[in-house]
Amino acid sequence: MCARCGSHPQARDPWGWAFTLFLGAILLLGPVDLYRFDVLAHFNSTWQPEKVLRATHDGRSRRAPGITRGPGGQPAFFLREERRL
Repeated sequence: MCARCGSHPQARDPWGWAFTLFLGAILLLGPVDLYRFDVLAHFNSTWQPEKVLRATHDGRSRRAPGITRGPGGQPAFFLREERRL
């Protein structure tokens, strides 16, 4: 949902700003090579705000590629990307 008004879906960068910053550091400091990035996001109160947990029924209503179950059966999002940088 839109962060401003909460009334409509919002397209978001799945990587987020932290990943973009991490990629920038590799581009500046690391050698050219094949890199594999694993992203794992849990649907629990440690990783997700209460608003997200309510909207997704604690992540159980999520159905999409990459949605899996983490330890203890909690819904989680897993994505693996390989990039030559």
